[in-house]
Amino acid sequence: MEGVDLNESGYESPSKKPRVLNTSESITIKDNVHGYIVVPPLCRMIMDTPQFARLRSVKQLGCTHYVYPTATHSRFQHSLGVMHLAGEYYKFLTQNSPDVMFDPLDHLCVQVAGLIHDLGHGPYSHLWEQFVGEANPGSGWTHEKASLDMFKYLLKENGIPLREWNVKEQDVNFIMELVKGPLVKSNSSWPYKGRSQEKAFLYEIIANHVCGIDVDKMDYLHRDGKAMGLSLEFEIERLFHNASIARD
Repeated sequence: MEGVDLNESGYESPSKKPRVLNTSESITIKDNVHGYIVVPPLCRMIMDTPQFARLRSVKQLGCTHYVYPTATHSRFQHSLGVMHLAGEYYKFLTQNSPDVMFDPLDHLCVQVAGLIHDLGHGPYSHLWEQFVGEANPGSGWTHEKASLDMFKYLLKENGIPLREWNVKEQDVNFIMELVKGPLVKSNSSWPYKGRSQEKAFLYEIIANHVCGIDVDKMDYLHRDGKAMGLSLEFEIERLFHNASIARD
């Protein structure tokens, strides 16, 4: 047939368009812990970079698979799970709190923070952090700080067009604060620069320094437990449905 590109087997070659980095489309991923996860376009662009892709080879539980052979999951999977839970938690918090309006930019920043919160982990995750601490005690190296350094490098190296999603420098600082806490030492009663104190609840979603209950732990408790064959009695959805924002 004229005009038809046949492959060597005699079948018509698929005409699928080549995949490009600059995409405005979200994708849906099937996760073995949380089910279907929607990855928004900005998170997809970050996920497709070499710096983030390296997390596929970083084991979540270090050498634990020598004792629990099925515990071979990676930081890549965990990061996607935290991104998903962060977005869902934010939506429930705003839905359950009449005085708090849903802000699409805050929602996106929380998702990005969940995605990149472990970006700086080295080989075998926390085992590497322990090794660096013993080999070079004065380095002050932490995976949180490395995550922020890697995030800034990733944005610049890959030319991520943040402005397309209205993400400004203040929002980038906000994302990093969600991961690590205040970026600079301050004697102020409110040390954060990304968001004002009226949005303090946002800083308890990824890394909760107030009570310790955050989506990072929610994901790894379920994910790690499932990988090792351990049953956990903890319903994330029930917590989300009953969570709301209380003012002091």
